[in-house]
Amino acid sequence: MTHPLGYPLTQWAKDHHLPATESASVVADDSGTVYEMNDQYLEVCDGRNANRGIIALVSTVLGGAAIAFTGMWLWMMMHIPHIYVERGQVKQAIVMVVLFAIVGAAFLGLMVVQFCKDCFSYTRYPIRLDRVKRMVYVFKKNGPNGTLRVPWGDVFFFIDGKLGGAGNYGIQYAIRGNVLDEGGRVVDTFTIGKWVSHLNEDEKFDRVMLGDLLSIFEFYRRYMEVGIGALPQVKIYIRTETSFKNSLLYAFRWVADWKDETSGFFRVLFALLLLLGAIPCFALSAFHFLAMTTSREPVWPEDVERAASLPQKQREGVTSMT
Repeated sequence: MTHPLGYPLTQWAKDHHLPATESASVVADDSGTVYEMNDQYLEVCDGRNANRGIIALVSTVLGGAAIAFTGMWLWMMMHIPHIYVERGQVKQAIVMVVLFAIVGAAFLGLMVVQFCKDCFSYTRYPIRLDRVKRMVYVFKKNGPNGTLRVPWGDVFFFIDGKLGGAGNYGIQYAIRGNVLDEGGRVVDTFTIGKWVSHLNEDEKFDRVMLGDLLSIFEFYRRYMEVGIGALPQVKIYIRTETSFKNSLLYAFRWVADWKDETSGFFRVLFALLLLLGAIPCFALSAFHFLAMTTSREPVWPEDVERAASLPQKQREGVTSMT
């Protein structure tokens, strides 16, 4: 649910509060959201990471359709059908054509804006949980004032839901952190980890999604409250290097999960699905690579880097991917 800053906590946020001092789940799972982990800090992604390249791909496809749509109406403005001439309705026809052309051009402009946000921004928006300093650092832009700094215990974490058109449950969920003022009003907000979503409004499926988010938050919470020794091994780190290989791994990241969960006849269906999904996944790889190569690297402010004073970074994972 989206709100302008300065609003009081919603009832949804209060009902889905995740206290940092209470266990959220018996399972702690990073779910592929970790950039880096050591004894001092845990650096994870925000909710936008999983959509990199997808927005550029979709906006390009829809933008191309908008160009065709707008061009068609502009062509019609130059070639008014004779039937309107015979009826003496040329002015009405021109007005209609101009209105549709304006709508098409406005939609094209919107797609260009979305494309630029995905491709000309930052390669990532990391969030650093500093266990020693008991601080949460949220990167927003380069520069000394581009990072949100808030004590771990002052963040109001909850499961945010994007509600559907019917019922009291939604189709997308994420862990959100709100920063509150003395009056309990939200002065800043961020998502941490990733969004989980599905296409149908199914309450049972929603509970599964909520369980996944609870295990992700429990991973972060245990790191901050107990320490790195209380966590399971991180198997997959998100690679920060820009390369087409990493973009391919990003686009085909679903293959490993589905492969492990299929057997027998379903393996054949999985192979067919992989063949069908190869072309769109390669297209996504190209746009992900484009988004990464046209974006800037995030740079933490000097005070944040100075706080990370460990001489050697102790990575616990066994493999990496983007």
